[in-house]
Amino acid sequence: MTETVTESVTRTAAGGESTLCIVLSDTDEPAFLRVPAELVAQLLRDFAGEPDGRVREQEAPGPGHDLLLRIRAHIRDHLADPGLTPESIARAHHISVRYLHKLFQADGTTVGAWTRRLRLDACRGDLRRRSRTVAAVAHSWGFANASHFSRLFRKEYGMSPKEWQCTAEFAAVHGQDIRESSRA
Repeated sequence: MTETVTESVTRTAAGGESTLCIVLSDTDEPAFLRVPAELVAQLLRDFAGEPDGRVREQEAPGPGHDLLLRIRAHIRDHLADPGLTPESIARAHHISVRYLHKLFQADGTTVGAWTRRLRLDACRGDLRRRSRTVAAVAHSWGFANASHFSRLFRKEYGMSPKEWQCTAEFAAVHGQDIRESSRA
């Protein structure tokens, strides 16, 4: 008897959509190599990010989906601009600020949070190269205030930008690869 477990989940990430599809079946492999269906289901629920553990159904994009993709591309293209605000984004797309917030809210985030996350990630990448000061990196990615940037960075990553920079430098000197995915 062959049992097959197939589950597919889609989640929206900061950069777009990612899909995970797993197909498992009984084979001639030893039992310890087979993954129990319950474990796979739990991994899929974790991947989907549903707080109650349900697997999110794949939904058809809503009416504002294409517009939201264009807005996100606009934000990425203008990320270093300190004047990038919900007002300037809405104006560039000929929509109201309220509708802009509604689009991001339907996606489970806010305009400010999404932009801030992109900027912090960009700063984190630049800080790996110790050639610039923390303030210079913060300003180059649209943060007007280095102190505010440092507080946000510490809250997001669990260490100050300077500590991250030193950790990255230490890892580079010792031939280690520090992963961008380690978040507090």
